[in-house]
Amino acid sequence: MHACGHDGHTTIGVGIARTLDVTDNFSGTIKLFFQPAEEGGRGGLPMSKTAHFTDIDHFIALHLGLGNETGTIIAGYERPLSNAKIDVEFHGESAHAGKAPNEGRNALQAATTAIQNLYAIPRHEDGATRINVGQVHSPNAQNVIADNAQMRVEVRGEAADLNEYMLDTANRVIEHAAGMHAVEYDTNLYGKTTTFEADTELVTVVADAAHSLGTVTNVVEREPIGASEDASYLIKRVQAEGGQATYIGVGASNPSGHHTSRFDIDEDALDIGVDVVIETLKQLSLTHSQQ
Repeated sequence: MHACGHDGHTTIGVGIARTLDVTDNFSGTIKLFFQPAEEGGRGGLPMSKTAHFTDIDHFIALHLGLGNETGTIIAGYERPLSNAKIDVEFHGESAHAGKAPNEGRNALQAATTAIQNLYAIPRHEDGATRINVGQVHSPNAQNVIADNAQMRVEVRGEAADLNEYMLDTANRVIEHAAGMHAVEYDTNLYGKTTTFEADTELVTVVADAAHSLGTVTNVVEREPIGASEDASYLIKRVQAEGGQATYIGVGASNPSGHHTSRFDIDEDALDIGVDVVIETLKQLSLTHSQQ
């Protein structure tokens, strides 16, 4: 399982649609985006390039949990880390590990050399940087020199240029790890994201809307996300078109962290998420009608 709460986000979206279907105090046009292929930019980037984003005045993205308790709303989650994901494959030559190991070219040894040095990439003085190797595959018997090894790698940076620093350095490490062990390699950029800052005016509206709800016990105006986010592309496109955007954090009292085998959410947070968005829409509609 992906273990991040995206099923809950879809539920909130459906809840917003059902609520708007029976309400009579909203005027305007609502677009609900259910983003596919979340993480790595594979869903957010192509969606952001569509005509659906040319006429949006206010855009709201949201995420459940992220270490916040149920009843907490963060009106302006922002400044996620830029991210890039790389698939790597090393191609060597198999041989009998006992009879003729010198005839082989060990792809797995190239991969392990790369892993050791990927984690050794120096952190950057200008901001936060991250790297992780999440998967390694090399299915061989014990007595076979590995002719193939695959890795899935990700890098992150507090800003786009820091992400590029990590990506460029990671590619250099992979290239030279392959060279050290006389194997070939292929890399494929699996996905990439960027960063954003929330718009103050919309953050204020969300915060006011959250304060008005009895189920919300704590409102935080702004906080850095700390992870990475595909919705960055959607937010940046709206802002480039002259609209305002923010990203809401909806506390969900997670018993365990995201992307762990024990991940879960407090389902009371689903109603809170719906209510905060609906109340925000009401206030935006009221402001628009007064203008």
